[in-house]
Amino acid sequence: MGRMEQIVCWCSVVLAIASGASAQTVSDSQATAFAADITRALLDETNETFEGLISPRADAEQVRTQLINLRARMGQLRLHHAEVDEFREGPSKRLIMHMFARSGMDDAWRDVQILLDREPPHQILSLVGLTEVPEPVKLPPMGIQVRPSQEWLREYVGKLGEREGLSASLLVSFNGRPIVERVVGFADAERTQPLTPAHRFALGRTIGVFNAVIVAMLVEEGLVSFDAPVTAAVPALAGAAALDGLTIANVLSHNPGITVGEQPEQSSSLDDWAELLRSAEPTEGQATAFSDANLVIGAMVIESVTGRAFDEVLGERIVDELGMSQTQVNPDIGPSSLPRELRIESTARDMMTFAEALLGERFISGSMLESMTQPGDPTDAGAWGLGFQTVPNDRYSAFGASWASPSGAADFGWYVSGRELIVVALTREPSSAYEAMVRNTNRLILGTR
Repeated sequence: MGRMEQIVCWCSVVLAIASGASAQTVSDSQATAFAADITRALLDETNETFEGLISPRADAEQVRTQLINLRARMGQLRLHHAEVDEFREGPSKRLIMHMFARSGMDDAWRDVQILLDREPPHQILSLVGLTEVPEPVKLPPMGIQVRPSQEWLREYVGKLGEREGLSASLLVSFNGRPIVERVVGFADAERTQPLTPAHRFALGRTIGVFNAVIVAMLVEEGLVSFDAPVTAAVPALAGAAALDGLTIANVLSHNPGITVGEQPEQSSSLDDWAELLRSAEPTEGQATAFSDANLVIGAMVIESVTGRAFDEVLGERIVDELGMSQTQVNPDIGPSSLPRELRIESTARDMMTFAEALLGERFISGSMLESMTQPGDPTDAGAWGLGFQTVPNDRYSAFGASWASPSGAADFGWYVSGRELIVVALTREPSSAYEAMVRNTNRLILGTR
């Protein structure tokens, strides 16, 4: 997708769907009806019908210009459907409508992304994105637990591989049993080596889940407390002004997000980061936000408490303990802003082994996991728990992690309500096809239509 390395807000691809299934701020049928109004208004070249679509809180002239430009770029739109995601971006919450329509100019499908007013009647605040996407699909009527829906998903992912060039691995389990496994595409840029279930993918910033689980193990062993000040738990960070008053819980929940003034070298180590953190300046009013620095500090806590290297602890307590034979810690995976010790590659099957073991209380108690996956703000879609992004939902306790960069993407989702559904999705090439796969897999799980 050619985007800068980033943590992809889990709710924007997955948990926003869960939030929508619960809160129903704007249902898909309401969104589609509003999108149809927009489509009709674009046919009126007098632009007079735009007025009823634009929020009074918007810059009306700017929105009119955006709509006129959309008409000039796409011609007559043929609407398929629309969906609304509610998610968090820094301290604010936003409603984004995804309007899936075919362009009358080039016949390509696009996702017209529109920022809506959170206040009813949820009119347009701004047009914020236009992305070419695979052809939208109508999901089967039944949930993923039934065989026809599982067959549909396998076929759908296969089509994304054939038609859209998707290279990815998808694994879904239900109550500890794999129900969908699909691997499509190629392992190399030349597209000569087909992907197999044994292919390892970079996990990137989802390493934070491992961080959090190991820290929780140490807490249950009485070796450290979530409430311990970071500068006390990690002597190497003593005197770091930017960390003054922060606890281990703050770090795991990315509250606040920690920034450093200097981007670390691609070959950085934890020691390099310690120096950067000691010299970082405090940031007043820093909001909750994902940051590499918080991942690094979590790893430093583990090293300080155990007296051992982070990658050794990760290997012994999780990777080797579960026999994750295809998982490699500290591999040579090319450019990354993460320190070497936090780089990891794995397969969908190995990650499913970890995900199932987590629910099976192999590492931490069920009560500990439950407390870690409670959102800091219960009303906030995508709020951070301790190491996991979480969302309030009537149907499931939903939590997970997500990351994407030009070198790969990883998405993990747990849906727990007496019966457990787990999703693992990995790719080496983030794309609109990959995002469509993740989005529709999770919509199928949640019954969102």
